[in-house]
Amino acid sequence: LAEAPAAPRTVRTTEERLLDLLLGGGAGGTELPRPEELPPPDVFFDPECRNIYRVWSALYRESGTGSAPDTRAVLAALGQQGAAVDRMARLLVGGKPGPAGSALPDCLDKLTRRWLQQRLKGLSREIAEAQRAGDRARLDHLVAEKTQLSRRLHRSP
Repeated sequence: LAEAPAAPRTVRTTEERLLDLLLGGGAGGTELPRPEELPPPDVFFDPECRNIYRVWSALYRESGTGSAPDTRAVLAALGQQGAAVDRMARLLVGGKPGPAGSALPDCLDKLTRRWLQQRLKGLSREIAEAQRAGDRARLDHLVAEKTQLSRRLHRSP
């Protein structure tokens, strides 16, 4: 007897896994973070995922219920953002991600740490530019931001 070919597996990025978990209301019994604990949309480097997350988090904050927004509400709020709507549709029909490495807190932490590391590199470049330009006010602001982000990065696990 010939074995049936295996169904193609969808490989998801951490950004897609996080969106899948958020759209599923935390999935697997994991509680959603409080709205003020959510990272900024900038943690998503993929523009479509960032737009979906931006809409999801705005609806989540506005609801004040601590429950994930309904996927229909997210789709409606995305409106005419074709690429983001298409990506969300693929996420919704693609099934659930595997349990390995897909826990909500792990995904949030991974994306936040990646964003903090990238932002710190960018701040270093901006600080050097402000020093060359002699822009003391901008330099002070950038150094303060870098110090704050560095503490945040090294405080997290």
